[in-house]
Amino acid sequence: ESKAATIKHLQNALNAKSMTIEILSKHSKEGGKLEDVVAGIVESKSAALLKTKDDEIQRLTKELAAAASAAPVGDGSPGVGADRVATLERELDECRKELDQAATETAKAVETAVAEAIAQHEKRQQELAEQNRQSLQGERNKMQ
Repeated sequence: ESKAATIKHLQNALNAKSMTIEILSKHSKEGGKLEDVVAGIVESKSAALLKTKDDEIQRLTKELAAAASAAPVGDGSPGVGADRVATLERELDECRKELDQAATETAKAVETAVAEAIAQHEKRQQELAEQNRQSLQGERNKMQ
C-alpha cells in the first residue's frame, strides 16, 4: 500500500511538472496573460478527462441496461444477465469514483502547476529587471 501511495504521489508530481512546463512553454510562445494560458490549459485538460470518463460511464450504462433486460423476471427464476448486472453496477460505481478522484487529483495538479508557473514567471521577471538595472547602471558608468 505504501508503494502504491508513493507511485501515485510521484505520478501526481510528474503531472504537475508537465503542466507547469506546458503552461510556461505556451506562454513563452504565444505571450499574453499568464492567467489566460492557465485557464485554457485547465479547460482542455478537464474536458479531456471528462470526455474519457463520460464515454466509459455511457458504455457501462448501456451494457447495464442490456444486461438488466436479461436479469431475473418477476417469478424469481434466474435470468441470464443477473450476475452481469451486478458486475456492471460495480464497474459503474467504480468508474464514478474514479471520475471524482481524477477530478480531485487534476485540481491538485493544476493548483501546483499554476503556483509553480507563476513563481517561475515572477522569478524570470525579476531576473530580467535585474539585468536591465545592471545594463542601465553600466551605461550610466560609461557616460560619466
